[in-house]
Amino acid sequence: MTAVLGKRYAGTLISDFLGAYNRIKCLKQRCLVPLLRLIKKWRLHFAHDRKCRKYFDTMKSLVKSIIRLSAQYANGYPKNFVIRKADLVARLRRTLNIRLGHPRADKFIQKLAAKRNQLVACLDFPDVCAHNNIAERLLRDNVIMRKITFGNRSFTGSGQRNHEILMSLIQTARMQNLNPLDFLRLLLTSPATASAALRPAFTSGR
Repeated sequence: MTAVLGKRYAGTLISDFLGAYNRIKCLKQRCLVPLLRLIKKWRLHFAHDRKCRKYFDTMKSLVKSIIRLSAQYANGYPKNFVIRKADLVARLRRTLNIRLGHPRADKFIQKLAAKRNQLVACLDFPDVCAHNNIAERLLRDNVIMRKITFGNRSFTGSGQRNHEILMSLIQTARMQNLNPLDFLRLLLTSPATASAALRPAFTSGR
């Protein structure tokens, strides 16, 4: 991961809870969608424990509220945003300070508490999402191609490495509202011009 982003990334990294992301020094937002799935599993695990079930119901509601407020923030400055944000952050802090008396569940809560700020970074910046669904959608073409062609089995020739580079360039062009074919043609005929066309997006910091 550090080979792609470096040890210090200038932007905001939106990711799941995979440990490999912990080594990268940058502002982070953890994807809240897989967190909801984890909460659902814990609730099912404690289906017969009223106290634990109620706790995870509260956490689920809180995470969903963060996602909703983040979505509203992305579309404009919502009414009473500062007050609502402060309330959610305070409720999250109080919730993550609770211990249930079950070692595994408490360990899970402690891990979340250590990443508390990474659960609400989406409320600090309107262009930071509470999820990484955008990245998932960008991978869709690669997934479809892999299913059709059974994937690439070689790093050489026209194999995996070339495929990765081409798909990355195509998605970069799409995200900057450039025609992918025109961009690839420009990249082959005038690399400096193509690079200049992309430069503003890579200096925005996020």
